[in-house]
Amino acid sequence: MVNCLVRYWLMAWAIALPVSIAVTSILYFPLLTLYVLLGYWTFQRWPPQWGCLENAFACFWFLSLLSAFCSVDPWHCRIRLGKDLYFLSLVLLTAYLAREPQGPRLMKVFMISAILTAGFGILQCVIGVNQSDNAGGFFWNLPHWLAHAPRSLQNHLSMVNGRVVGTRAHPLTYAEGLLFPLGYTLSCLTRRRADWWKWALGQYLLLFALVVSQSRGPWIAAVVMVMVFCFMRRDVLLYKRLALIYMPVLLCFLSPGLRKRAFSIADASYAPNAERLEMWRAGRQMIRDHPLLGIGPGNMGLASPHYQSEKRKLDGPWGHLHDTYINVAAERGLLGLLAFLNLLMVLASELWRGYQVAGAKEDEGSRIILLTALLSLVGWLVAGFTETVYHDSNVLMPFYFVMGIAVATSRGLLKDLKRV
Repeated sequence: MVNCLVRYWLMAWAIALPVSIAVTSILYFPLLTLYVLLGYWTFQRWPPQWGCLENAFACFWFLSLLSAFCSVDPWHCRIRLGKDLYFLSLVLLTAYLAREPQGPRLMKVFMISAILTAGFGILQCVIGVNQSDNAGGFFWNLPHWLAHAPRSLQNHLSMVNGRVVGTRAHPLTYAEGLLFPLGYTLSCLTRRRADWWKWALGQYLLLFALVVSQSRGPWIAAVVMVMVFCFMRRDVLLYKRLALIYMPVLLCFLSPGLRKRAFSIADASYAPNAERLEMWRAGRQMIRDHPLLGIGPGNMGLASPHYQSEKRKLDGPWGHLHDTYINVAAERGLLGLLAFLNLLMVLASELWRGYQVAGAKEDEGSRIILLTALLSLVGWLVAGFTETVYHDSNVLMPFYFVMGIAVATSRGLLKDLKRV
């Protein structure tokens, strides 16, 4: 009975997570508590599994705690430190799947839900509602047939400043969440079965949703993901499938607006780029002032006004610095950054070892899961150069969800290999 409850809860989480992160963020901690209790009753030993990955996270979190205690406002750091514990979802999910493997089904449900989210974003673009702010801004465009609809419905169907936001409140968060299903649909193209075209259609939705989000950081991440994928899977048939998918998407950039948006990536005078450069310079100054342990996790909003120009102060303090690595180094110091990079390196190593074993065993299901995780990790890391992806709970939760399924799969394969 308890196993069934855990299974159904995980399945519901897989559906709800990509579709409505806002709701699951509110319910996350009570649900996680329930999951811990169920896990305590169903697992024979506690903690369920502890290895190099958990040791790497423990080191990172210990340094983060030390940084918090040495900061000017340790109490304020509790919010950011609490979000760090989303890592527990990876450990618990790993333990559950290691005992009763449900990985392929969970991954598939999660990705189908994410593809539906992409479709909703495209629907927003087609309807054409456009306003200045997702929470009650003024309308740039409102079709007459929606003029008398409830404001909440108008907000849900609306783009923000011409950019699609999907089920999120911000186009960047929306686009970053699409990188995970993009990795999955790429992985499914390696199938030799005739149903690969179904995932190709899903990839069309994801790519068009990425395009209309006009989020340049995720665009770069998606390009790098495809390049890494092509390098890892050298197959002429696969390249033909990719060409069939990507040629129509590339034609979208014949649009002057999208072409201008793409070329603005390298324009230092472009307002968003100029602000990012100013943030990065401020971050480097914070690191010089607090080199070892930083200003404290989550204290960016408190510390940033001291590093902002008078003009930027008018817009309020910065909550983050639009770069994961600079942000981590500024908040947790260089020691915290090294621990963070070590955590990611250990995670990548565990996924890669499992991927090699899955390839040697010709286990297609496990290979797709692990390739999805590796590509998602690449996209997440690349997006981190222009966005603070580790700071955003809406991106961090699905990241840990995907990684948890993949780590469980990898550990299962490696465990079977040791038995042989």
